[in-house]
Amino acid sequence: MASGNPPWYEFDEDGELMVLRVPAQLKSHPEIIRRGFELEPAYPCKIEPLYHIKILDTDTEEAAIFQRLSQLPDPRNHTIPGELTPPEAGHPLLIMPSLSDFHALIGFDAPLSQALGMYLQLMEGIEFMHSLQIAHMDICLGNVVAANRSIGQRYPDVVPGRVYFIDFGSSLQLPLGPGLQRAITIPPSQFRLEYDITYFDPYSWDVYCAALMMEQALEVYYSNRPPLIARLYNNWLKGKERGSVAIREVFVLSAHASAFATKANLHIVAVQPKSMASENPPWYEFDEDGELMVLEVPARLKSHPEVIRRGFELEPASPCKIGVVYRTSLLKEPLYHIKILRTDTEEAAVFQRLSQLPDPRNHTIPGELTPPEAGHPLLITPSLSDFDTLIGSDAPLTRTLDMFLQLMEGIEFMHSLQIVHMDICPGNVVAANRNIGQRYPNVVPGRAYLIDFGSSLQLPLGPGLQHAITLPPSQYRLEYDITYFDPYSWDVYCAALMMEQILEWSYENKPPLIARLYNDWLKGQEPGILWGVRVWDRVKAAFYSLKLLQLPVRP
Repeated sequence: MASGNPPWYEFDEDGELMVLRVPAQLKSHPEIIRRGFELEPAYPCKIEPLYHIKILDTDTEEAAIFQRLSQLPDPRNHTIPGELTPPEAGHPLLIMPSLSDFHALIGFDAPLSQALGMYLQLMEGIEFMHSLQIAHMDICLGNVVAANRSIGQRYPDVVPGRVYFIDFGSSLQLPLGPGLQRAITIPPSQFRLEYDITYFDPYSWDVYCAALMMEQALEVYYSNRPPLIARLYNNWLKGKERGSVAIREVFVLSAHASAFATKANLHIVAVQPKSMASENPPWYEFDEDGELMVLEVPARLKSHPEVIRRGFELEPASPCKIGVVYRTSLLKEPLYHIKILRTDTEEAAVFQRLSQLPDPRNHTIPGELTPPEAGHPLLITPSLSDFDTLIGSDAPLTRTLDMFLQLMEGIEFMHSLQIVHMDICPGNVVAANRNIGQRYPNVVPGRAYLIDFGSSLQLPLGPGLQHAITLPPSQYRLEYDITYFDPYSWDVYCAALMMEQILEWSYENKPPLIARLYNDWLKGQEPGILWGVRVWDRVKAAFYSLKLLQLPVRP
């Protein structure tokens, strides 16, 4: 029953498998004989330096993918150094150095920066493969290794402290890149999606598995109490909407890996030298060895005239916004967020325009732009609660619907000014807790506020007249891989998806019927179609429907 492809086994005279015996077919392989290898099962090993020999399956793309990756001397390339045996030597083998388990470099006594550095290397390697339209498809603790810092000169091409990917047996070379590739049937792997979903975006799958893998590693080595910043980043990467049937099978992780440029924004951290710093964020701080100092506030920001003048003591605000958003010290009230604005977007102009309009429908967060003479523009805003914290299973239905009304009211106000937000999601809508008191004079308790206008646009035409545009990267995406869309309709569609998520989280997948009906009606039955005026009419009608219920608009 022996075939050319592995596994290769050795049996005794009675047909019993000889687990500790190296197959005769492998021992007699021309390359094994030429190199003088004395083989034994991979565990345990005795002789230094140790090598692993993998018998490749010719029915997969492993050999082609490994050869392609191993020929690219890119600092983002985390493919393990190795050598494919030549075709004339017979069945293909892959010879690799024997390195440590990935999580062996993360331990109780390891500094947090080391754990986060390993995480960054992991995501950097994934992003590099994805840039070549290669998906690994089986990322797990068993398929990622690391070179111990004490490895010395045993393997000339191995860098101490570096993370490497192995086992490309399930890997695929795809016809389209992230954000364009259609879903495929997920092959067998170490992880699985919730709700038994098997048809999925392959790039999203890699990112989701990486998050689950890091979750396992951190829990083991920190006794189920990993550092907060690591947990926050891991949860953000994995996403709260995993397995949510509301966004439908293929788009379960649409807020994360499918828009991979946004998700793996941190890949530039690990390879960006100090000399590459630009005026626009992200701003990073590196140590003498060029390693990213995740918990350090960039010196450029600390020395900003406005930060000094206000006496702000800053710290990172969120692991997913390193280099862009920081907050004042938790030890000093009131808390503020400081965002480093990009000068190649309309964010400063849009915020300045909106903040000057004292209209009750205006739900732009109160804030202050630093003056031009102070240098690079910063936006200083109060630190408010997540939008969904004001909606919960114990909250009255009227409050839930009122928060929905406020969200749509703010969108309608922007649209009346021919401004579109373009990235409405739970992370970009905040709310003032009802017990916020007088900490922020311009903040109204119980009110919803829109933040982060980095993708926002001022358009030449209003709703119903504006032509479709190419959608920028955002936390959501449309079905059917549509990327050319009416921007006003896009805001409405994203708001509906956002509320759908929040209602499912807050009511444990059983939101009140009236909320579900309104949300479905707002989102429409035609996702992925250019709705035009129909969506805008639906938004305006929403106000009348809620006001007819005589809901309290605000306390």
